[in-house]
Amino acid sequence: EKISLRTYNLCVASCVSSFSGWEPLEFNLDQLRDSEKNFFGVSFEGRCVAGFLPKDVASATAEQWDHVSQILPDLEELPFEADLEDRKNMNWYQKVMRNIEKQGIASNKISTYREEDGIRALLSYSSLCLTAAERSDGDRKDDFVKLAMSVLLPLTQFSIDTQVWQSTIGTLVMSARNGDKVGYFLDENCQWLGPTKKQDKMKVANKTQRTQGPKEAMPTRKLSRHNIIKVPTSVLLEEWRKDDTDEESRVASEDARKAMMKLDSAMKNLRQSRTLNSLERSSIDVAVALISLVSFDECENPFVCMQQAAMFAAMGSKRGNNDEPFKRFLPLKKKCTPVEALNILCRADCLRAVHFLHEAQFLCTWVASVTQSHRDVQQEELPWNSRWRTVGILTYIVSATIDETGEGLSLSDSNTAGALRKWVETAKEEIGRGKSDALVIVTINPNSVPFDETPLNEENPVVEEEDDDNQNDITEMIQQKENIEAVPPAADVEQFLYEELNIPQDGNAFFEDEVIEGGDDDDPFAGVEAVAI
Repeated sequence: EKISLRTYNLCVASCVSSFSGWEPLEFNLDQLRDSEKNFFGVSFEGRCVAGFLPKDVASATAEQWDHVSQILPDLEELPFEADLEDRKNMNWYQKVMRNIEKQGIASNKISTYREEDGIRALLSYSSLCLTAAERSDGDRKDDFVKLAMSVLLPLTQFSIDTQVWQSTIGTLVMSARNGDKVGYFLDENCQWLGPTKKQDKMKVANKTQRTQGPKEAMPTRKLSRHNIIKVPTSVLLEEWRKDDTDEESRVASEDARKAMMKLDSAMKNLRQSRTLNSLERSSIDVAVALISLVSFDECENPFVCMQQAAMFAAMGSKRGNNDEPFKRFLPLKKKCTPVEALNILCRADCLRAVHFLHEAQFLCTWVASVTQSHRDVQQEELPWNSRWRTVGILTYIVSATIDETGEGLSLSDSNTAGALRKWVETAKEEIGRGKSDALVIVTINPNSVPFDETPLNEENPVVEEEDDDNQNDITEMIQQKENIEAVPPAADVEQFLYEELNIPQDGNAFFEDEVIEGGDDDDPFAGVEAVAI
């Protein structure tokens, strides 16, 4: 059994560059390691894991089966070469070969630790056993044949994807969870985009660093409070569905049901976690499953899914290659739908949670440019409705949390990868408009709280910089909503700001005052301070 397990692992490693065939345990996706090469050429379609072998290994295997038929003439003949040709004509095999040729990888150069040489050594061993069996009798002959078969059987089953013996070797990885992960993390180029383990050398280096004395404490600065407007998910959902005309109950599609089943499977794996590493990996899996639900219109409340996806992503390990599960192709900007924009923002928030702030900032800026195009009245072919308004609000919220996370990471190390670039001007403009929309919808919903009521430090008030769209009077901004009852009289503007919007009396903590010069006696707003948000 040990020889068969080693043979099987070496076969897998000859097709999967990120797996070491010298592992003592049977192949599993949790054992994938970082590798300079990235090729994943095994199939999960049959009862066991199957793949392909180098040409010289396949030829040697066929010759040894001919030798077996001479030693055991009564044994049922196995047409290995015919079955191998049938296997080569299958779509999966041809697709893998095309990807090998496309990537310029020799089929015998996929493995990382010379596993093909290990297979050839085992074939030499089995050939010697067959030669010894041919010259022996009785129990010794049987023993030599069994040793040879312990190499030939796993090699044969792996290469022709046909059950030739009764064994559980090759079935450990054939679970629902691993099947879902392969379907999710394996791209069309046979490259693995899922999580992998770092090399043992990295672990040794980390242990060496731990043995060194503690570093001197770096001076820290006080974290400034960000004035983020809090928008409840129920308010976002109400705005999202405002323009919906279809009131019939929505029936979940087959794809939506499969996505929900993946989430259920990921949650079960999370509950079964017993170590910190398994908990972190399972949390990332749950976040990925929640993101997939946001892509379906059948989702009852995508904003709860977005919120919880970021929460579970934050429970995963930070940096490393944990950004890979959240990478997807972006649609064309003119063809991007509000649902796709939500999905992209959700991935941005999850990338922020695992401290990939540059990637999160890029996705947020991309959505901001799409939202700005829909908001532009000159773009008649791009509609502007309540759904896109909700996307704009979420763009503001995600950008604010990215800034907050970036500032928190920069406290411990100014050179950390969390240091943010400056937002481009077009993105800042759209984020400012999203903030204005957020303030409006929380104002007209009495149960929502727009601000954290803890006073900010007056020495460092948080003020939006140079946002021309936020230099409008608060009354003009509130009139954007049709269901506002009435704009308060000019004399009560200041009182309205304090009482209705729940703004503290030290208005500089949240707003920047700008006095309007000039004015007419007949103008009711003459001399009134305009508020720039």
